Amino acid sequence: MQIRPLTEAEMTSASQLVRQVLGEHVEATYPEEAKSAFYAFIEPENLNRMRAENEAILIGCGDEMGLHACGLIRSGGHIGFLAVEPGFQRQGLGKQLLHALCTACFEQYSVTRITVNADPEIQAFYLACGFECRGDMQTESDVSFLPMEKMFSTTDVVSAKKHTGLIAALVGGSILILLILIGLVIFAGKKVSTYMDDRKEASEVVWEEDEEEFRTPEDAGEDGDMSDTDENDTEAGNPEEESENEWENGPRDYVTILDEDMKDVEVYVEEGIPYRLKEEVYALDEYSGEIHLEFNVHYPQINNLPPETAAAVNQELRDIAMLMADGLYLEPTEDMEQMLEEQNATYCASEVGYKITYLSEELISVVYADHYFLGSAMAEYADLRTVIVNLKTGEAIKPEDTYKADEAMGKAFHDRLLKQQPENEAFLELGDDVFTRALQGEVVDGRYMTGMVLTKTGVLLPFTYHFRSADGNIISRGWDDVEFTKEEFMMYEKEHEMWKLVESDN
Repeated sequence: MQIRPLTEAEMTSASQLVRQVLGEHVEATYPEEAKSAFYAFIEPENLNRMRAENEAILIGCGDEMGLHACGLIRSGGHIGFLAVEPGFQRQGLGKQLLHALCTACFEQYSVTRITVNADPEIQAFYLACGFECRGDMQTESDVSFLPMEKMFSTTDVVSAKKHTGLIAALVGGSILILLILIGLVIFAGKKVSTYMDDRKEASEVVWEEDEEEFRTPEDAGEDGDMSDTDENDTEAGNPEEESENEWENGPRDYVTILDEDMKDVEVYVEEGIPYRLKEEVYALDEYSGEIHLEFNVHYPQINNLPPETAAAVNQELRDIAMLMADGLYLEPTEDMEQMLEEQNATYCASEVGYKITYLSEELISVVYADHYFLGSAMAEYADLRTVIVNLKTGEAIKPEDTYKADEAMGKAFHDRLLKQQPENEAFLELGDDVFTRALQGEVVDGRYMTGMVLTKTGVLLPFTYHFRSADGNIISRGWDDVEFTKEEFMMYEKEHEMWKLVESDN
C-alpha cells in the first residue's frame, strides 16, 4: 500500500475510518461538548475545506478494499488525528504514516516543531518516540491531556542548542490513535546509508602566524583576501586535498554570502594575543544514484589554547558550522535518513561562510551564514548562526543569559527590524511575542531564532526566519540583524562574566 495525499473523493472514507477507530475511545472518555467538537472536526465537509484551503494535510493509504489508515496535520504542525484500522495495526503502518505527515508538513509549511495533546494513557509511547512534555497535565472541558512536542529537524540552528526529530503515533489500548482537540478541547533509489561507509574527512587550509605584523579583515584587499596565495589552491570538490597558506597573525574570514551583510561590522581583535588561528574546510560534491550531496563548509580553529580547554573551544567552533553537514550526512538521525530515502531525487547541500567579529585572549565571537537545501532544490534556506566562546573555560555562552529578554526588549528589537525593512512580510505579520521568545533562546515554532554577535562598537542581534503567511500565499526565508552600540545595549545587560571580560578588553 502506498502512503499518499488524500483526494476530495476520499474525505467521507477518511471520516468513517476515524469514527471507526477512535469512536469508542471518544464515547467513553469525552463529555458531550468535546464529543460534538470532535465529530464536527472530522465531518467530510470540514476535512475537505481544510484540505482545499491549505489549512491541513491529509494523508492515508489503502487498497482495492478501501482506506486502511489516515492522518491529518495542521499547517502549524499540530497533529489532528492518526487512525489505523485494527486489522492493520502493529505492522509499522502508523509510524510510516506519521512520518509522512510530518515530512509533508516540513516541506509544505516549513514547520519543524510538531505538537500533540496526548492522552495520559499513552504518554509512555510518546516519550519512547522522542516527544518531550511541554508542561504539566492539563484539563479542558473535562478532558485531560499532556501537551507534548518533538522537533522535526536536522538541527537547532541557534547557539549550540541541538534538537532533532519527528512526530510519533498515539496508542489507546490496542488501538493506534493520535487525537487533537478543537475549541475548548484544543485540536490544537539508493539509501543514504549507502554513503555512510564512504565518508571523507574535511580538508584543512592553514594560515600561519606572522610574528611581525598583525592584520585584521579591514586590512584586506578589494577581494577581501588577506593571504599571499590563491584561496582556490584548495579544491572544494576534494575533501582530502590539503594546502597551506599564510595567515598574517589575524583572523581571516571566509565570508561568501556574508560579504554584503557583514561588510560594515567593525571587528575587534586584541593586540598581542598568543593564539595561532587556522581555517578548516569540509568539502564534498558527490552523486550516487538519485542522491546529490554538496557541502562547502568553512570554519575557524584556534591553536595554542590552554590544553584543558582547546578541544572544547574548537569543537564549539566546528559544530555550529557543521550543523547541516552532520545532520544530513555525517551523523544523520534515523528519521532524517528515512526522509531522504523516501525522496525520488534528493539534493542536500550546505555552504557555510563565517566572520570572526571579536577576538581577545578570553573571548571569541563568530557569525556563520549557512545557505542550505534539505532534500530538494525547492527546500532552500538561509540561516545566520552565532557562537561566543569563553576561551579560558571552553564554554559557549548562551546569549539569553547575558541580557534581559523581556517584552520591552522584544518590542524594541521588532520595531528596529521593521524600521530597517518596513515591507518585510514576516516582520509585518509576526507579533512582538515571537521576537521576545526568540531572544529568550527559543526556536519559535521551529521557524524563528536569534543569536548574538560581539563587535568592536557593541552588539549585533541577528534574526533568522522561515516565514509562511497566515493565508499560505507568502513564503519568506532569510535573516536580518540589529546593531546596538555599547551604550544602547547597556540597558538590557544582565550581570554576567562576559560583560566584565568585554569591559576589560576595552
